[in-house]
Amino acid sequence: MKTKLFYVLFSLFAYNFVYSNEDIAEGSQELDSVEITAYRFAMNELNVPVNSQVLNRQEIEDSVSSTIPEVLMKKANVRFMSYTGGFSDGNLAMRGFGEQSQTRILVLVDGVKYNPADMAGINWSTIPLANVESIEVLRGSQSTMYGGNAEAGVIKISTIKQEEGYDCFANGMYGSYGLYNTDARISGREGDAYFSASVSCYNTDGYRDFSEAWSNYASLMCGYDITETTSITLKGDYCESSVEYPNALDWQTFRENPRYAGTANMAFKDKTGLYTANLNSASDSASFDLTTGVRFRDRKIYDDGAIFPKYNDQWTYSFSPRIEITSIEDMSIFAGIDTNFSTITLDEFSYAQRFDMKFSNRQADVERFDIGGYIGATYDIADDIILSGGMRADTAYTGAKWSTYSLVGRRNPVITKDGDYDDSVWDMGMSGDAGITYKLTDEQSLYARFDQIFHYPTTDEIAYYQSSSAKPFNTDLEAEHGQNYEVGYKLKNKNWNASINGFVMHLQNEISWDDTQKLNVNLDPTLRYGVDFGGGYDSKYWGASLFGTFVRAKFLAGKYDGCDVPLVAKFNGTFQVYVKPIEYITVLARATYFSNSVMGNDYDNTMRGIPSYYTLDFQVNINPTKYFTIYGAIENATDENYASYGYAGSYYPSIGRVLKIGINIKL
Repeated sequence: MKTKLFYVLFSLFAYNFVYSNEDIAEGSQELDSVEITAYRFAMNELNVPVNSQVLNRQEIEDSVSSTIPEVLMKKANVRFMSYTGGFSDGNLAMRGFGEQSQTRILVLVDGVKYNPADMAGINWSTIPLANVESIEVLRGSQSTMYGGNAEAGVIKISTIKQEEGYDCFANGMYGSYGLYNTDARISGREGDAYFSASVSCYNTDGYRDFSEAWSNYASLMCGYDITETTSITLKGDYCESSVEYPNALDWQTFRENPRYAGTANMAFKDKTGLYTANLNSASDSASFDLTTGVRFRDRKIYDDGAIFPKYNDQWTYSFSPRIEITSIEDMSIFAGIDTNFSTITLDEFSYAQRFDMKFSNRQADVERFDIGGYIGATYDIADDIILSGGMRADTAYTGAKWSTYSLVGRRNPVITKDGDYDDSVWDMGMSGDAGITYKLTDEQSLYARFDQIFHYPTTDEIAYYQSSSAKPFNTDLEAEHGQNYEVGYKLKNKNWNASINGFVMHLQNEISWDDTQKLNVNLDPTLRYGVDFGGGYDSKYWGASLFGTFVRAKFLAGKYDGCDVPLVAKFNGTFQVYVKPIEYITVLARATYFSNSVMGNDYDNTMRGIPSYYTLDFQVNINPTKYFTIYGAIENATDENYASYGYAGSYYPSIGRVLKIGINIKL
C-alpha cells in the first residue's frame, strides 16, 4: 500500500509535467549554466554523461539539517545507515551497495579524500554545514576519474570561499533528545586577499540509551589572488568529537522498546584535523589545479567492559595535481595524478584477573600507499553531440606489522607472544570509461556511458590487526572489478529540473565480511540493475520534487546463486512539496519511503529482514528580511519505529519523532 502511494504521487507529478510543458516553454528564460566537476574541471551538467546534482548554499540552509547525511537524505535521496539512531555517524549508500558501502563512495572535502584508509566510516559532525558552500553528488561509477573508492559514486564537499565584500553568518538549532547545533562564521575579501573563520558546536544526548554524540570544531582559511587568473588558498580544520555506540537489539526488543540499549557497545573519542593547500590557475587555453593536504585522526576506542582504551591513530598525506587543455578546437584534454599515503598505529592494552593476573598488549603499524594516473578528453563532434572518455592506472601497497604479547602470573610472571606477522602486498588495477551526450535542446540532453570498474581492499580487509582473525594477513583477497552500463536523460530550465537513468553493474570478486569464517572474502559474481529518477518544479508561490531509486542486487553463481545481496532496499523515494502563502513564509511537507531489505551478512536470505518504513516531515521557514530566517520542523511526525540498518539478526533502531527550532542570521 505504501509503495502504491508513491506510484500515485509519481504519476501526478509526471502528468503535471507533461501538460504544463507548453506553458513552461513559452515563459521560460535562459538560465545560468550549472557547473559540475565530474571530469575534475567545471563543465555544464547537460554536457557530461553523469547523473549529477549540486546542492547550493541556500538549499543547505533551507534543509533544517545539522549534518551532511541529513541534507543528502532530504535533498538528494541518498541512503544513510546509522548504528546510533542519529546522523553524526554512519554510512552513505548508493547504487545497490549495503555492507561496507562506506568504502565504495568517495568523499572529497575541498578536493582532499576524506575516507579513512581502513573500513571505518566518517564522523560527519567533523564537517559542519555552516562552513559548506556546496555539495555535489555524482551517482554511479567514477573509478576512472577518482579511483577505487568511487565505485558507487562521489560526494564532493566545497567549503566557503568569499568572492567579494564581507559576510557574517550565525546559526542556532535546538531539538529533541538534547540536540543543539550552534555555528558562527565570518568571511571577507579585501582586494586580492580573502579569508574565512568559523566555529561550531554540536551535541545530542541520543535517541537511544548510550548514544550521546558531540563535537567542537574550528576552521581558518586564507587565500590570495596572485594574478587575475591564479590564486592560492590555505585552510586548516581542527575538531574534537565523541560518539557512543549502543548495543544492537533483538526483534522483540526492537519492536517494543527501541530506545533501550542495556549498555554501550563502544565509544569513539576523536581528535581530527585537515590541512590543505590549493594552487589554481586558469586561462583561455588551459587550467591547472594542485591540491595537497594532511589529514589526521587520533582515536581512543572504549570497548564495552574494557578497563583501558584502544588507541587507533591515522595520518594521511595527499598530493593531486591536474591539468586541462582547452586550446584545441572542439576538444578538451585533461590529465592528473592522485597520490595518498596513510599510516595507522594501533596500541591496545587489556587486563584480566581470575586465578592469575593476565596483561596483554596488541600493537600494529600499518602503511598504505596508493597512486593513480588518469587521462581523458571530451570532443564536440557536432554542435549537439559530445564524446567523452578516459583511462586510469592505479597501484596500491599495503604493509602491516602486528604482534600480541601476554604476561601471565602473579609471583613468577611469564611473557609469551600470542601471535605476530610482518607482511605486505601490492595491488594493481585499470579502469576506463566512454560516453556520448546528445543535446536535444539547450535545456535537455540524452547520454550513454560505459565504465570499467575496480576497487581495492582497505587496510583492515587485508590486514586484520584490530582483533583475532582466522587469517590475520589475507593475501588471497583480490580487488573487485566489473563493468557498469548506463543511459540517461536530463532536463533543466527556469522552473523545471528532471533526470532519469537506468544502469546495470556486473561485479567480480566483490569484497565482504563473512561472519562465519571471521574473514573478509571475495564473493561470487553479483549483478545490480535499476533506475534512478528525480525532478522538481519551483515557482514564486509553490514547488515540488520527487526522487526515487529502484534497484535489484543479486548473486549470479555459487552457493548463494539467485539470493539478494544484503542491505539493499528494492525501492526508496522522497517526495516534497512546499507552498508560500505569504512571500516570506514557506511551509513544506516531505514523505520518505524505504522498502524492506535483507539483513546484513544474511547471504542465503534465511533471516527475518529489515521491514519497510516511511517517515513524514513538516517544516516552516520564516524570513521577513534577508538578514535572518526563523525555522521550525517536526521530523518523523508519526514517530515511526524503524531501523535503517540490521546485521546478523540484530537491529539498530533509527531516531523517532524530532522537534526542531532555530534561527539563521546573515549580515
